[in-house]
Amino acid sequence: MRKLLLQLDASPHPSVFDRVVAYDGGADEVLSYGGVTEAAVRDLVHGAIFTRGPKDLHNTAIFIGGTDMAAGERLLDAVRKTFFGPLRVSVMLDSNGSNTTAAAAVAKLQQAAGDVSGLRAVVTAATGPVGARAAGLLAKAGADVIMTSRRDPDLTLIDKIRQRFGGRVRGVTMTGSAEAAATIGEVGVLLNAGPAGVCLVPKAAWAGRTCLRAAADVNAVPGVFWATTSRSTPSSCTRNSSTEANRSAGSAAHAFANSR
Repeated sequence: MRKLLLQLDASPHPSVFDRVVAYDGGADEVLSYGGVTEAAVRDLVHGAIFTRGPKDLHNTAIFIGGTDMAAGERLLDAVRKTFFGPLRVSVMLDSNGSNTTAAAAVAKLQQAAGDVSGLRAVVTAATGPVGARAAGLLAKAGADVIMTSRRDPDLTLIDKIRQRFGGRVRGVTMTGSAEAAATIGEVGVLLNAGPAGVCLVPKAAWAGRTCLRAAADVNAVPGVFWATTSRSTPSSCTRNSSTEANRSAGSAAHAFANSR
């Protein structure tokens, strides 16, 4: 039986990137819909699950994407409400690639730095979906997490992260790169979750810090900071984190296309 993936995208056009990753992850067919609203979810999901018996639904899965995480979460809630009895399938939410990218970046940091428990972990531009999820995962791993933003700390967001992941998380205002050195302090791991190519933590802010075990950027373009391989300077995970995220997304697509 063919493995089918129903792609529900809140953006006007369904993501080509997500569609390609889904095929590479093992889907035989991807049914892509853009501009999906909560009102449209029921009929789309029922069309996917009513055509197969319960024992065959492990070959069907749903992927929710788009650039707006809040919209994606509303679509996820609407999808869950359509399920009943044995008529349900695996669902994955990854609006803007935030979940896979954050998980892959944190995994690379842990691979490079080792146990992060007790280390200061600084996530720059952390109020977006990628940064917020990365901060939560680092906190869950035992790090003392600092989330930076150009604005005042989002206390509501920080509280949600603490409730979901536990651990120690606090927000710090960093209006520009000139404040980076003072903000990161005795940093153990450093993750940039800001826009591609924007230098938030210049080399002068982190070079020579023996406490810094690893640094990474969620983007695959140069300009934020460069990595080296010695233990006393950032480990070489900067250039690999986005590639690893793509691989993780592919693995996730393959996994949920084959399980319930």
